[in-house]
Amino acid sequence: MMTPAMIRLTAGQWYVALAALIVAIVAVLLYYRRTVPPITGRVRWPLIALRVIAAIALFLALADALWASLRVDRSLHDLFILIDHSESMAQTDERDATRAARSEEYAHRLQETFAERAAVHPFYFAEDLQDGAAPPESLGTSTALGTALASLAERARAADPRAVVVLTDGATNRGIDAVAAAARIGVPVVTVGFGDIIGAQARVAAVTAPEVVLTDQPFEVVATVESGESPENVTVRLAAHGRAIAQETLALEGGAIQTEVTFPATLNDAGMHDLRIDVIGADGRAVPTAGQTLFVRALKGRLKVLLLGGALDWEYTHLIRFLRRQPRVDLVARVEGNPSFGDPLPTESEWSQFDVAIIVHPSPRQLESLWGPHADGFARPGHGAAILLDSRFASTGSGRPPYPLEFMSGVPEMSAGEFTLEPVATRQNHPLVRFDPASDWNQTLTQWTARPPWTGVFCFENFPRDADVLVHARAGLSTTECPAIWTRFARGGKTMVISGGPLWRWEADRALRGEAAGEYDAFWSNAIRWLSLRDDTDRLAIRTDRQVYHVGEPIHLDAAVYDEVYRFLDRAEVTARIWPDSAVGDTLRLFLPPGPGNRFVGHVSHLEPGTYQYNGVAVVDSVTYNLSGDVFRVESYGLEQQHYSLNKRLLERVAMQTGGRYYPESQSPAFLDSLDWSAATRETIVEIPLWNKTIVLAVFVVALTAEWFVRRRKQLL
Repeated sequence: MMTPAMIRLTAGQWYVALAALIVAIVAVLLYYRRTVPPITGRVRWPLIALRVIAAIALFLALADALWASLRVDRSLHDLFILIDHSESMAQTDERDATRAARSEEYAHRLQETFAERAAVHPFYFAEDLQDGAAPPESLGTSTALGTALASLAERARAADPRAVVVLTDGATNRGIDAVAAAARIGVPVVTVGFGDIIGAQARVAAVTAPEVVLTDQPFEVVATVESGESPENVTVRLAAHGRAIAQETLALEGGAIQTEVTFPATLNDAGMHDLRIDVIGADGRAVPTAGQTLFVRALKGRLKVLLLGGALDWEYTHLIRFLRRQPRVDLVARVEGNPSFGDPLPTESEWSQFDVAIIVHPSPRQLESLWGPHADGFARPGHGAAILLDSRFASTGSGRPPYPLEFMSGVPEMSAGEFTLEPVATRQNHPLVRFDPASDWNQTLTQWTARPPWTGVFCFENFPRDADVLVHARAGLSTTECPAIWTRFARGGKTMVISGGPLWRWEADRALRGEAAGEYDAFWSNAIRWLSLRDDTDRLAIRTDRQVYHVGEPIHLDAAVYDEVYRFLDRAEVTARIWPDSAVGDTLRLFLPPGPGNRFVGHVSHLEPGTYQYNGVAVVDSVTYNLSGDVFRVESYGLEQQHYSLNKRLLERVAMQTGGRYYPESQSPAFLDSLDWSAATRETIVEIPLWNKTIVLAVFVVALTAEWFVRRRKQLL
């Protein structure tokens, strides 16, 4: 609503303009009092008006006039109603209607009551805040009250809420803390609880454990057990792959009190382990919905390493000394030179027991006889080989060498000189490149280029397409780069080739200054661990967003497909494969289209309860790449089945934190009547300039022109 106020004259000497206006009006009246020839009043007064209008327009321009008015806006305060629409609201609590239906009726009554006092905005939530005032078609599979309140706080910034009413059972099981999120809204939150407090037995509220452990090394699993409404004695059990490994009896008080239980655990086998925390009641049975599952990856605590030397030289000597210092390495070392000495050469069956094989400076004949028969056996996850080449490899050999050097068409020559090592920028995060995870690229580059240079390197011409070059060697100011350190994969097995050297000078260089081996130790520690890992998630991998799902929840998959120089292969055709861990059941294949962030994404739902393995394949220009995968589990119950009791305590805390009140569903929220719902009034002064030079000049010209035209027609000129 606009209310006129007054005309303001803003010019410094407006009174001069006003005096001139008065003089002009008087002069006009006197001028038209008598005219020759005489005119009637019907003509005189319009002419006077036109001349006066021109004078007023000139006055407004000279006096810088403003038309000032007062705008008064009145608006109702907003009332937000947040309605729970998750599966736990499908409970009837032995009543005629579900919690969802009862909350809808409650919200409808609120809208009718406050229709004239507030602008009522209903919102629905389950996993997150839903858009639209109508309820979603289906109930959500989880409840994230805190996430919904945080989203509502964002919307409150663009509105004027007086209060928020939350209609829910409080059975939140996802998202952020609801109490902290409610406090960010900045207005009272009134909570209305639907449902009954169900006196179920204790449950596992949370469980934590290291994501990665070492075999035969103890670690801890910490379970947070929440008691039921009544005191009880329960047994908390930790099991791995269905076999109990530890348990503890607790005397729990009632009232949802949380107690932490710590279990020591040890895993003997490498791989992914399915751990389960269950609560065993007095009847000796475990309720599935009271427990929780987690996965722990176990790496080999002790690695069996085979070190084979073509001759006793400085490289072999420094490397064997390093390996013997490693507490978790079981070393078998042998020199196949002239003479041969060391540990006995492993038999064919013993080769399969090694995790890592390192062959130092072999001749072509030695590489073919020592490594060739066993290369296929190492082509499996968790096994890797490192081959170090020097001038001995340039000697005449018989036939083509074994993988990973089978691409050679003849015996290469070793280039001599001084070669500076420089890592490939796109591979800077590879564990074989990054000496220190805390170092940035410039620090890593300096660490490599500052190492003592190599004195020889093989520059292969027909380099294999699937080789991943990590470090280049360059002689002096030459622009020619030779692959110095590179890797290849075969059916999950890893191979690393060091095509020059020496590396031992890295250690000797530090030793001359009385320092620790530094980069030498870091490189070989990372190399041995990387060679023995079961998967490589660096370039080609597929992962799920979680490891434990509840029945009915969607499983989201995310695949990364990059080439050797870390370019995203958006033209790849990616297919995920999912199959039951029990090997009973069909393999599900799912096509993953390109998604945001240089990823291939997709999802699958409605899987039967159980543990599943998955991996994938990517086809790029008729070339197939294997994508490493993992495991996940689908619990036999929905998340909402685990949390469906009225959480009165949480709803009271949310209301108390924000200055609101908690009400059961049988009561109306009387607290809302105590708030001031008077319409908000906003007054704004609006100033409209009347002295706009263009407008007043146009009025001035039009008025004088019209007067001149009439005077000419009446022969007054």
